[in-house]
Amino acid sequence: MKKVQKYFYCSLSILCLCILTFSLSGCSEIKDGIVGTSAGGGKPEGEAPKSDVSITTERTKQIGDVCELRTMSDNDFDTSTVRWKCIVQKAKLYDKPSDAGIDTSRIITSEYYKSPEMPVCIDASVAANSMMLLCDIEIENLNDFENLNITSLDLVSKDSKGEAQQVGLPNYFSHGGTEDAKYYDFTLTKGSKETVRVGWYIDPNDLDKDSLYLAIGLGTALKDQTSLATYVNLNL
Repeated sequence: MKKVQKYFYCSLSILCLCILTFSLSGCSEIKDGIVGTSAGGGKPEGEAPKSDVSITTERTKQIGDVCELRTMSDNDFDTSTVRWKCIVQKAKLYDKPSDAGIDTSRIITSEYYKSPEMPVCIDASVAANSMMLLCDIEIENLNDFENLNITSLDLVSKDSKGEAQQVGLPNYFSHGGTEDAKYYDFTLTKGSKETVRVGWYIDPNDLDKDSLYLAIGLGTALKDQTSLATYVNLNL
């Protein structure tokens, strides 16, 4: 699994490998929509110290627990702001996503970190016929910024050092935009709640299901390097 590089872009060589199954713009256009403001998810404005990504007992929650997405306050890396509250209501592995009754036409081509050196792009048609993890997540927006991005939530695998390794970007988002570049975006007014479903392609040969966690605020930290991440044990 690839160590956390949340906003990694496909290199030209990787895109060339993927061209057999989807257009050259497919992966890069989708990831263009990941970068947002610190208020709505995605990459926060400015620069901040890299936090550690250890999955500790203190940072770990369970399904049904209330979790907070905390980010650095705008242009102030000494304090944090709660942007969302969220609850993972359900997490389940399916042999193929159609078994969960979802609209498989909404599945997209996306990145999967098969190895640190060579992320691969999983074509939508492959993801639609492969194992998928689906999570039902209730999100409450506490921020004035209404345009949010689901990639503030990451599927990660706990490695032998107890650190989070990113699994990949979602292949399915129930509330996503219709354009590739905006697929991970959604709108939620301040004070409103919405339950969304997010799905990730899973290759059981690469991953131990017991190692999978949902990370909230992965890789974010205050100026003193205090991590703001929370991890939900999916208990698969």
